[in-house]
Amino acid sequence: MPRLSPIYQDPMTSLIDDLRFTLKAPIMGWFEATRGTRYERYAEVILNAPPGRAFSRAVKRASLVWTARTMEGGASTDAYFQMLLNMVSQSVRLYADLMPSLAEAIAMIAIVLIVFTGIGLTVIGPLTILGMGMVGFLLWFLAPKDHWLGFSILDAIGIAIATGLGIVTALAGIANLAIPIGLLAYGITVMPRVISDWRLASSAGLRVITSFNELLTKPVPTPLRELSPIEAGLKPLWLDARSLGAPKYVSWANTLVGLYISAVNTTRRLMLIYALMMLGIGLGFSGGLTWYIMANIVSTGASQALVTASQYSGFSLSSMPLQAFYAVIGSGMAGGFAMFDHRTGALTAGVLGLLAWFLLHSFFPL
Repeated sequence: MPRLSPIYQDPMTSLIDDLRFTLKAPIMGWFEATRGTRYERYAEVILNAPPGRAFSRAVKRASLVWTARTMEGGASTDAYFQMLLNMVSQSVRLYADLMPSLAEAIAMIAIVLIVFTGIGLTVIGPLTILGMGMVGFLLWFLAPKDHWLGFSILDAIGIAIATGLGIVTALAGIANLAIPIGLLAYGITVMPRVISDWRLASSAGLRVITSFNELLTKPVPTPLRELSPIEAGLKPLWLDARSLGAPKYVSWANTLVGLYISAVNTTRRLMLIYALMMLGIGLGFSGGLTWYIMANIVSTGASQALVTASQYSGFSLSSMPLQAFYAVIGSGMAGGFAMFDHRTGALTAGVLGLLAWFLLHSFFPL
């Protein structure tokens, strides 16, 4: 399957250069340690920067290198490494705290949109699905990438089946059901590939730790394979550790990679929690609560009076079930996208949309 190379470097991947520099600087010197990292373009600036320029823009962007320059020659290699390790630990912790905070803010915006759409205060129809899909994309964008995206024959077949079933459903007079049916068909078709990618992603951390540990326990360690972006990003660090060879320096590399993998796992777990929260609120609030309200209105025979009154209250009661239906599909798209990628987004949106249709279709306006 052709895989798509990342079109950007997420913040977590950019920290790998910090790990490589921290490992090499105490051994070969800070200037040589910048080779092959994003700090290489700052090396000449920092080498020639006078003390008065200690807070220039370039130095701020490469504060780790600046610290190494000031320490070099005045501390033992152990103290040198420990100082750089403390700085890298702060950067990793900052990322591990900042990314979930941004994700929480985005998830809260999504939940507000779900709630407002579910009660009819936001009447944007199918655009809700597109908007929530963008929310899911933003959450996925922030998360560390633990699997490769690609386009396989299953994707092409899934798109064809989804399009065909959607058209047939619409022609059968059930136009509202066409969207969840199409999404569900695509999600089911690509599910074998999703399961395979999920297994690779869930074991990426273990593979990385095992490979780095083998540098200490085996004369011919198993090299890192580029089965995920995380492993591809850490492979230069593995090669650096192997080239250094001494157990002391390999143990430094193990310390750094353990710190990195821990932050990745923590961030992914929090993303999963936010995704499940959006799924639950979408189906439970927009779907379940709307069904309960409409069922009680119909059972009490007060529907016409409430519909008339709603015309003067800022929202249309008659369109509320349909808007809630779109909100449920949108929450499934956002939650599934944040959980793994667009394929799980399509699957969860299809499943939740189908459930919402069975709950609410009898209340849809004619």
